[in-house]
Amino acid sequence: MSEDRKNVVDMAGAKLDDDYLLSMYIDNELDAERTVALLERLRAEPILRARLTQLEGNDSLLRTLYRKRHNIVPGQLSAMLRADNVAPLRSARSTDRWMASAVAASFGVIALLMGLNQNTALNAMTMDQDLANALETSSSQATGWVALGQNRGFRSVLTFPAADGRWCREFLLTHDESHWRGVACRDNGTWVNQVVGSEIFLEQATQYRPAGADGDEKVARFIDETAVDIALGPQEESALIKSGW
Repeated sequence: MSEDRKNVVDMAGAKLDDDYLLSMYIDNELDAERTVALLERLRAEPILRARLTQLEGNDSLLRTLYRKRHNIVPGQLSAMLRADNVAPLRSARSTDRWMASAVAASFGVIALLMGLNQNTALNAMTMDQDLANALETSSSQATGWVALGQNRGFRSVLTFPAADGRWCREFLLTHDESHWRGVACRDNGTWVNQVVGSEIFLEQATQYRPAGADGDEKVARFIDETAVDIALGPQEESALIKSGW
């Protein structure tokens, strides 16, 4: 982790910048203690969850753009990165100037991505009725997909109990060339996405397998910090689904 980011999260007595914390969480740079504290805040603060959703969506858009453009940086983005006001590591190494530059660059990148992907972007953190119904009724399986609206495929991977008494499910989601791995938990009769990371599935014969993306690590970390017991077996899960959770 860079020294600048250490200072941001270690300043004693100062209010921590939420965007830095969320960005570090997305980049897997928070230690276990701060990760647990942030997850507790995310469960309790809808505004903070919405901001995480926005940042995760931007991250997904960047990955999608990178794949679709075959590593070619758009001219607008190249010009923006060459501009003086978005050079984060100036010789003075001023934190304030670094933050201002990063914010300016991020807004420019977001605007560019929205223009390029306005009709194709799908926010994987959004819990719609089709996804909620699939989580409510579909059994976990090793292969195959449940068809959802918006040309998506869904597969539940496992079901486990959380320490706070909720039931949670790990799942896979596909849409065109985009793939995600996530965990949703059932809260007061509704399903709420807790963590979703971009993933890549390579088709081999009759099934898919994960291939080196950030989804596995994010989801594994969340399950490790949240689960109170091992995942349910097929019979236990089936009985739970039939009972209405």
